[in-house]
Amino acid sequence: MSESMARTVSAKIWIALTLFSALPAFGAESPEVPQKVSIEELKRLYDSAKTEYERRDVCLRAIDQGTIYRDGPVSALDAIFGTHFASKLPRAGESNYGSVQFVPFVPSPDNSKAAANVGWRLSVEYSTTGKIVNYYLTNLHK
Repeated sequence: MSESMARTVSAKIWIALTLFSALPAFGAESPEVPQKVSIEELKRLYDSAKTEYERRDVCLRAIDQGTIYRDGPVSALDAIFGTHFASKLPRAGESNYGSVQFVPFVPSPDNSKAAANVGWRLSVEYSTTGKIVNYYLTNLHK
């Protein structure tokens, strides 16, 4: 087989594999996208969540459906999670940071040990105009 013919065969195999890998698995169904719900319903779901994973799922749903987004209103976070970010806007030229802890804070049983934040949280940076500058979900703590 000549070198140019080998390159052509290799290119065709690469194209076929690339296209094949972009297709869903045979017989696999696309994941169901939940219907978009109101902020009030997201709040109800969050308030009724029993675990950090259920609370994180509500947050992911709000992100996936476009309720939480960059340049979106920080007041949406307040309405869903019961935070007060919109009432604590930074001064001009500054940003403010906040987080929504999906695991309730448990204070140290005594002053000899520091209490620690654990579990999943939504961290958010917001502007003087009450807009979300940046956000991320994490379970890492310093």
